Amino acid sequence: MHHFDYDIVFVGGGLVNGLLAWQLKRIKPWVRFLILERAISFGGRSTWSFHEKDLTPEALRWITPLISASWPFYQVAFPEYERQLESRYYSIRSRKFHEVLHQELAENVRFNTDVLAVSENQVVLKDGTIISAKQILDGRGKRELEKGACGFQKFFGLEVELNHPHGLKAPILMDATVKQKDGYRFFYCLPWSENRLLIEDTRYSETPDLDSEECRREILEYCAEKNWQVREVFYEETGCLPLPLKNQFWLGSRSSESLRETSLTVGMRAGLFHPTTGYSLPMAVQTVELLIKSHDQETWPQLLERFSEGVYHRQKFFVLLNRVMFLAGRPERRFQFLQHFYRLPGDLIDSFYAHRLSSFEKVRFFLRTPPVPISAAFSALRRELASDT
Repeated sequence: MHHFDYDIVFVGGGLVNGLLAWQLKRIKPWVRFLILERAISFGGRSTWSFHEKDLTPEALRWITPLISASWPFYQVAFPEYERQLESRYYSIRSRKFHEVLHQELAENVRFNTDVLAVSENQVVLKDGTIISAKQILDGRGKRELEKGACGFQKFFGLEVELNHPHGLKAPILMDATVKQKDGYRFFYCLPWSENRLLIEDTRYSETPDLDSEECRREILEYCAEKNWQVREVFYEETGCLPLPLKNQFWLGSRSSESLRETSLTVGMRAGLFHPTTGYSLPMAVQTVELLIKSHDQETWPQLLERFSEGVYHRQKFFVLLNRVMFLAGRPERRFQFLQHFYRLPGDLIDSFYAHRLSSFEKVRFFLRTPPVPISAAFSALRRELASDT
């Protein structure tokens, strides 16, 4: 019998690995596991948000200790109209994520640890240390992208303290009344308290580059236009998420990899996220629930393979939407696609965010007047579909 140092080694202490390790500790405390994290905390600098209908009631119950704030509705604003949507919205801040997880997992994690290589049952650290385990879960985030296979959702955010209350009762998920640049641009606002806000300058763009200094200036200008007097900037976060224009968007085909022959990949690294919104928490929770309910870790490769294939199949429709949004019109008019989307019925928007549109709902999605000419949409689809073959 081969001796393993651990039952499970988690490479990366981000969203999926952190949630799974946390639940393992609570539900299966006999499992021997280790988390290897390059940074000094769980989750980095992130804010994960989701809608109430994205999760099952059971999932919402066990994830509740991590939730930083929730609101009974959210708002969007576009040049032609504004709308309030009656759907509860939740956010998890990485600071709370770290505090809760570290309290229970301090003995199971090594921070400031650089991983050099990962194989099916071994992890090689930068200092030469080799750690073995029955299962390796690689959750280190994005892999190398195939050139031209993605658009990007990139953002830069500031958490600010104001001199006076901002007056927001709920989040603004998209304020697209701002000047459009670098593709589709909107401001995202989360009111943590009556005087504190997270404000993100977000763009749906062809390139991943973002000028942080420019974004910082424009966020402060946005505050001035709203008569929000900034007393102090406490925190900043930035990120860039791929928005696939092809079903196989990582460099190298996902379908050519056998999960039985290599380490298991999860989260963003496995392509398990919403292709159009970039939201990752709902699929992270689904991954955790799938694996935690398994009686034997040896079944994890098969479970993950079936789950991933189901996700990739559902993603195809959203990839088509991305092609239309990015390729069927001028970048400065891209906001029209989202402006059209938020005119749809609320139940359809809920299903869209939850990544579970039925065949009938996909038809309903296009019943209203489309935001781009039909001929341009079909041209974009044909051009990209041809490059997939």
